[in-house]
Amino acid sequence: MFDLIVFEELIILMVAALMTGILVKFADIMEDHHHPIHPKITSALSIILGAFYGVIIALFIFNWPVVIPLAIGTLVGLFFSRKFDALGHFFGVIVFVLLAAHLYFTVNNFLEFNLIFFALVIVFIIANVLEEFVNDFLENPKSKNYPLLKKFPKLRKLLEYRLILEITALITSFLLGQWLIWITIFSFDIGYHTIEKTIGKRWGKPKKKEKKPFFHF
Repeated sequence: MFDLIVFEELIILMVAALMTGILVKFADIMEDHHHPIHPKITSALSIILGAFYGVIIALFIFNWPVVIPLAIGTLVGLFFSRKFDALGHFFGVIVFVLLAAHLYFTVNNFLEFNLIFFALVIVFIIANVLEEFVNDFLENPKSKNYPLLKKFPKLRKLLEYRLILEITALITSFLLGQWLIWITIFSFDIGYHTIEKTIGKRWGKPKKKEKKPFFHF
């Protein structure tokens, strides 16, 4: 029997994840791309967007605790991959942590620590680090001469889609019967890549950055 309440909740989850992906990519674009907007304005917009998606993610995990390992694993994985290199993302993480902690200690202890929880966090950390490592490798011009990629050019094209985390979430959802995990990252990716392929392309390639230490702005 069709459950309208469950359907409405699923739509809200997908829209929230979609909006998060859009905001994250917009925050990237504001600081990473060449565009006609004044740098001070783009930095301010990046901070606002980061804070906004930080709020959404905190409320997201509060309402759907099953995705907490995905959220934590992604944030920790990106930290180890040195991807928090924009002021907007720094504010996004700070807002998320503060609001999530506030909700946990004052509203509801929605987080359950157990072996499965920690195992999932580790799995998603590894998936994120691996995905970022592969992406950094592909962005290096020298990767074009890598024998395996030269022999199988379609493999490079496949890796460029950045599906490691999504496939990990899909397998996890199948094994646990918790499909909200995969739906979350799938919806996020739709929003992220839509902005990347439209606004991101319109404003050209991202600025080249030197490798920076953790939380260097």
